[in-house]
Amino acid sequence: MKIKNKKLKNGLKVVCAETPYLNKASFAVLVKAGSVYENKNNNGIFHLMEHCIFNGSKKYPSRDDVEKKLNELNIIDRTVTSKEFTKYNFSFHSKDSLKVLNFLLEILTKPVFDNESINEEKQIILEEMETDKNDNYKIFYSKVNKIIFDDTPLGFNPVGTKVSLNKLSRDSVIENHTKYYVCNNMVVSYTGSFESDKIFEKLEKYFSENKNNKLIEYPKFELTQNKKSDKKYLIKVTDNFNFLSFSFPLNYRKKGDEDLAYLFKFILNEKIKKILISEEKISYDAQVNLIEFDKFGILDINCSFNGNNKEKIKKVIKKVFSNLTITENELDNAKNSIFNIIDFTLDDPTDLSEYLAYNFSDGILRNPEQEKSDLKKITLSKINNFVKKVLTENNGFLFLSD
Repeated sequence: MKIKNKKLKNGLKVVCAETPYLNKASFAVLVKAGSVYENKNNNGIFHLMEHCIFNGSKKYPSRDDVEKKLNELNIIDRTVTSKEFTKYNFSFHSKDSLKVLNFLLEILTKPVFDNESINEEKQIILEEMETDKNDNYKIFYSKVNKIIFDDTPLGFNPVGTKVSLNKLSRDSVIENHTKYYVCNNMVVSYTGSFESDKIFEKLEKYFSENKNNKLIEYPKFELTQNKKSDKKYLIKVTDNFNFLSFSFPLNYRKKGDEDLAYLFKFILNEKIKKILISEEKISYDAQVNLIEFDKFGILDINCSFNGNNKEKIKKVIKKVFSNLTITENELDNAKNSIFNIIDFTLDDPTDLSEYLAYNFSDGILRNPEQEKSDLKKITLSKINNFVKKVLTENNGFLFLSD
């Protein structure tokens, strides 16, 4: 496999993995356009835009035309709007790589955005919001986000709110598309048998007139610490919903902090499983999540349980990270788990193109072998020092369903 990356003259970041031994191929396009770039009035605009992208362009005027082309090229799309990015991922047969690239560029850069389709997509999203009202976990974390992020865009739901969605107009969609869907603000990643240099050449030519785009700066947020000394919050959801969450903000101030956090996530998952199942014999559904932003992350230890076990589980999980020390064996096991994930990623063009796109989003590519090498260098003292900084009482939040 050959992995090549290049920042084109037009500012577009492109990374390609040549896999001549595979018939399957994939394009992933990342646009730095998510809810952190929104405000209360236009929250949800990039998610609405993502929906509308598939509703027609200059060459394919209607949703039916776009659908017909997707079917003709046997494209499987995996598209999502998150807090920091909108991601478009198309997987297909490698022989159609150039055709798919032409199609993808057409719908992303030349959308029609007619009022009728915008209103139709608004209704679809509003129906999704109604469904979410019955999702206890989404309700719980929506309230958690407001507490942790002080009502800044960091805590916005990329879907938006009913109020903000109704405010969005065709003009605002066009204005934000013009501002954010530009070369300097996008990454294109390709995995397949087509030659990388031809991909670079095609994209340079396509965007030949799209130069000197204004860089989109990542917003600055000031998060004020809540004054409650114990930082314990009861979250009202519904009866018979028993759930708790310990959340720890992580500052990525030094190079490698993200790797330390990723390793710690795997180690902590195993520790919790061992103590709750093997030692305490408690029935539970627990996991450790790592929610990452540009400069920091949130390590979230969450658990659903039988109501009678609430106090016991809270005590056990607190025990896990009070005076926690990681062993050499635990560190090695976590590294091996991540190495296995990376190896699986290399075998799937869809996952690999996404992996490379996210890794090249800041303009500096770290390929899979480099990531493995960086992880191997992490010592026991480094991970334990990182843990001591993170798992402090004044750094954590405890959220309990009520």
